[in-house]
Amino acid sequence: MLKKRRGMELSINTIILAVIGLIILVVIIAIFVKKSGEAAKVFGECKGQGGECKPKDKNCNGPAIPNLCQNQNDVCCVPVET
Repeated sequence: MLKKRRGMELSINTIILAVIGLIILVVIIAIFVKKSGEAAKVFGECKGQGGECKPKDKNCNGPAIPNLCQNQNDVCCVPVET
């Protein structure tokens, strides 16, 4: 009868450790998802690309990337380093 109790304690301890491990895993995943979302937001903006929003009719000294500026009539001018 004493052996059955030890077996149950071992399984309960295993379950508790598995639950704690899952909680830690969920917290780590949540932190990673939050940080990667912030990075995607920064890289999706003109300044995140190292550029500056200018009207479409202005001359860019590098590639003009559309759809990164708040004003739809602007393009993101990214300077080319030589």
